[in-house]
Amino acid sequence: MRTQGNCRTLTTTRLHIACSEEITITKVLAERLHATGVADELTDLTKRELLAGIATVLLQDNEVVDESFYGFSDIESRTPVRRDTIHRIFSNTKIITSVAMLMLYEDGKYQLDDPLVKYLPALDNLKVLKTGATDVNDTEALATPPTIRQAFTHTAGFSYGTFQESLVDRLFMETGVQDRNGTLEEMIDKLAGIPLARQPGMRWQYSIATDILARLVEVMSGDTFADFLSTRLFQPLGMTDTGFHINDDQVDRLATLYAPVNMMDESKGLKPMSGDRTRRVPGSEITATGNDRSDDGQSPRGWAHRTPTGWDDAGPYVRFRCRVEIIALTGRT
Repeated sequence: MRTQGNCRTLTTTRLHIACSEEITITKVLAERLHATGVADELTDLTKRELLAGIATVLLQDNEVVDESFYGFSDIESRTPVRRDTIHRIFSNTKIITSVAMLMLYEDGKYQLDDPLVKYLPALDNLKVLKTGATDVNDTEALATPPTIRQAFTHTAGFSYGTFQESLVDRLFMETGVQDRNGTLEEMIDKLAGIPLARQPGMRWQYSIATDILARLVEVMSGDTFADFLSTRLFQPLGMTDTGFHINDDQVDRLATLYAPVNMMDESKGLKPMSGDRTRRVPGSEITATGNDRSDDGQSPRGWAHRTPTGWDDAGPYVRFRCRVEIIALTGRT
């Protein structure tokens, strides 16, 4: 496994490292990282509190060849990041959601080009915001219904309500589409009254589509999304620290979330986003640790994502593959 000079740049906040020469991975990884300056840079990021803590894993041909930990899971108590630190993996939950859907595809539950409305009848009367519209009520009929394939690829026409890319985004906020105390079924009912941002298949747009896939998992399996992941993925793979909620005995291992003290001046350091470190993680994101590995000790189990997609036991789609990748899970959004 090699990294070719100037062919790859590792970017994390202000970290920009391009290899100046080809490095063949044959020696102890710690020495190689020291030679490239990566370890020093990651250490510096935590010392300057640009990031609270970092956990990295490097794999070669699906075998873990190095794990390193930098900084703190909780700065105030000086608790270091460890192998069993529990991290919120946020949109990586989308990866796990897609795996769940692909497992159901293998079970013959659907075809990729099936319309969403076939399984989610609440979406039967979707409208589309007209191109150039200046009012959310300026809509037109669907040219074609959005499909499961388009939901997988974020081309179904939905928005997210987060990035203010469309007039419809404010409706996500007003109707509470992403209410963390709500259910996936309730989310679909709210989405049914919001126009699509564009006609299905016209453009890629990061969206709530993967949350829709999570509801499809429930409809097709008859289980809640959390129960399906637990019984079909996490339990078979021994992912004991991966899930939507943490238990009381896991609280001390949950990394604190941090944000910059001053968004315009990163040198001011970080501040906790929540004063209550013991609260349970809401249902819109999964938590995982670097300790969640498959029984062969090689394939990571918990690295792979309701905001809610490889491992042999769960099917070929779950086989985790990595060539030259440094995966960082941090305590900062």
